[in-house]
Amino acid sequence: MMNVLKRTICSLLCTVLLLSAISVSAEEAVTLDATSYLLMEGSTGTVLTAKNETEQRSMASITKLMTILLILEELDKGNLSLTDTVTASANASAMGGSQIYLKENEVMDVDTLLKSIFVASANDSCIAMAEHIAGSEAAFVERMNERAGELGLTSTVYKNPHGLDEEGHHSSAKDIATLSREVMKHDITTNYTTIWQERIRNGTFELTNTNKLIRFYDGATGLKTGSTTDAGCCLSATAKRNGMELIAVVLNSPTDAIRFRDAKTLLDYGFKNYTLTTLAATDESFGEIPVKYGKKETVLVYPKEALTLLSKKTEQVNAEPKIELYTAKAPLNAGDVCGKLTFEANGEIVKETELIVTEAVVKQSFWQTVKEFLKVI
Repeated sequence: MMNVLKRTICSLLCTVLLLSAISVSAEEAVTLDATSYLLMEGSTGTVLTAKNETEQRSMASITKLMTILLILEELDKGNLSLTDTVTASANASAMGGSQIYLKENEVMDVDTLLKSIFVASANDSCIAMAEHIAGSEAAFVERMNERAGELGLTSTVYKNPHGLDEEGHHSSAKDIATLSREVMKHDITTNYTTIWQERIRNGTFELTNTNKLIRFYDGATGLKTGSTTDAGCCLSATAKRNGMELIAVVLNSPTDAIRFRDAKTLLDYGFKNYTLTTLAATDESFGEIPVKYGKKETVLVYPKEALTLLSKKTEQVNAEPKIELYTAKAPLNAGDVCGKLTFEANGEIVKETELIVTEAVVKQSFWQTVKEFLKVI
């Protein structure tokens, strides 16, 4: 209970912004050359500023974020391993644009192909992986559009897995930010996106990151560039400072240099004006409850998920925790809900989650129950 008391005192002293106060118009926030843009805070998905964010536009190689996501999800499911080998088809080897010049029947492992997509935006690697996973490029594109629907990407339609210009192939700044957030949930992502230069094919071929912010912007973590005649210069850039990760999407910037400047302007604006406060961590106990009929008499409860609150630095308000603990009876399994945690500001709930036990509690034997009963009487 000491942790709870300490946390309560700290929270009373901690000042944070009400969520309703973080809406800022694009005109007030920044001025960019990009036709469409959006800045999002990653953990909450809150949009900090945007312009033409739902407008459908060509997205060039930012398309590859969906290709990457499907690869990562196949890895998570165990359907794919980084050490699996992939044989390049004639279709893959015939790709133009950015590539690693796969030859027909060349064999390469998934790790290297994924690295070449993340770092060098290799179109041929996208085709090789698409065919390996789905059997054909067309079948993989179907999966891309299905997943877009599941993620609520209402402005997005995929015609290919690489992003070369094709009629009807489009997305929006808002959809791309949402997709970027999903990709960044995979811890493995930054293993690839933070690579500046690396050699493959036994050191004979060098990959150089197309995202120059990785080298020149403090806290940059990713994510994906894109450039075609229809799309202009595009970028989904991610960066993290002081525990807050931002996603800046710019579409149709006039030049390569300007897209990086536009993204930097968005990221600078976010880090200058906003902060992220951790209200509750998953490894922090918020109470101890008795367990009826359990071999263990009490058990600690923890937040089911971490609670963070995005705050605009200029406007502040107190956030106070309220803890509700339930009656617990053995047997208990790890993950069982035994309470509720809420944080309120100005009388409104700004964050809430369930409190759970993280360890199992076995039910005591019949004779132990009798013994406990006899102690009472």
